[in-house]
Amino acid sequence: MSKERFKKCANCKNFIPEPAMVCMYCNAEQPGFKKEKGKQLGEKKNTGILKKIGVGAVVVFFLCIVLTFIGSLFSGDETVTSTQPGQQAAAVAATFTPTTSPPTNTPTPDVKAQAIQIDYKELARNTESYIGSVVYYRGQVSQVQEGFGDNYALRIAVTLGSFVWDDHLYVHYSGETRLLEEDIVDLWLRIDGRKTYEALLGNQITIPEATVLLFELVDAQIERAVSPQENQIGSRPNPIPAGSAHLTANGNEVHILSVNYNAWAVVQAENRFNDPPGESKRYVMVEVMITNVNGSASESVQVGSTDFDLVGDMGVLYEKHCGVLPDEMSANLFRGGSTSGNFCLEVDNEDENLLAVYDPSVLCGCDLKAPVYFKLSQSGQ
Repeated sequence: MSKERFKKCANCKNFIPEPAMVCMYCNAEQPGFKKEKGKQLGEKKNTGILKKIGVGAVVVFFLCIVLTFIGSLFSGDETVTSTQPGQQAAAVAATFTPTTSPPTNTPTPDVKAQAIQIDYKELARNTESYIGSVVYYRGQVSQVQEGFGDNYALRIAVTLGSFVWDDHLYVHYSGETRLLEEDIVDLWLRIDGRKTYEALLGNQITIPEATVLLFELVDAQIERAVSPQENQIGSRPNPIPAGSAHLTANGNEVHILSVNYNAWAVVQAENRFNDPPGESKRYVMVEVMITNVNGSASESVQVGSTDFDLVGDMGVLYEKHCGVLPDEMSANLFRGGSTSGNFCLEVDNEDENLLAVYDPSVLCGCDLKAPVYFKLSQSGQ
């Protein structure tokens, strides 16, 4: 039987078997101790894997940054900066994001007849109520951003003040005719909603958004021939187009429906005691519809035939009424109420291009700051 040999632990000095590489008492490694080769290789292998994972993570991180930068170059965002001089509103750098499906602007044959006129403040305040509506404005192009093909993003001011145009719309336009800054245009638009963009100073600006259905360039010389105050929509030089409804400042929407330029036979048939028109005169009868859009829900407003006059090229304001009329305009309307009826006035036979003048009495509770002028259909004149 062989005799087992012992040695002293290099750390605690206790006797341990001579082949032992680790002390059984203090767990200290003994001189000449070496890890197994397999374990050493395993450790090196694990370290290599960790290094590879770290390098891969760095590569993926930088690849994400590169892809993000490339994507921003093709994101479609456009910056529109005005070059219109003398306008505070035009000094704006606006970022516009295109819609996922560009709006169409194919006009319908009766787009002008569909159009209504809305005061800009009313549109800006209650935009959601008019989404999908066809409206008419005259305005000045203040910014133009060309897109792909014949597509444009425009900012158009639709209110002419004492010196400059103001009150902007964000407008989508697609067409072969190129619009330029400072162009004056008559616009028939579809209201799409509201557009928010960032101004040059970093503040957010929100304005009504619309799509051009139809437009007509206005001769700049004709535009400058009238004063800014006279050129407001609904003024005598710029009347509401024939057949278009218009929301007036008192909250009533007025819509001229039809015109009878020689109404004596109708007036006579309604009441045989009605007097005929004077010498070289004629009776003109107009059918009109009025809707109380923004009035009170608890108090009514009175509307009637005396709210209207006529004026033509001769510059005479006609106020003499024809007598008893069929379906004469007369009603009291609460908010949402609507009525239609006739008014009739005596005019000169030679007067042409008559305009209806809506100028309700102060007593009705629906007076205006200024009369509103409406073109009449020329058919039958």
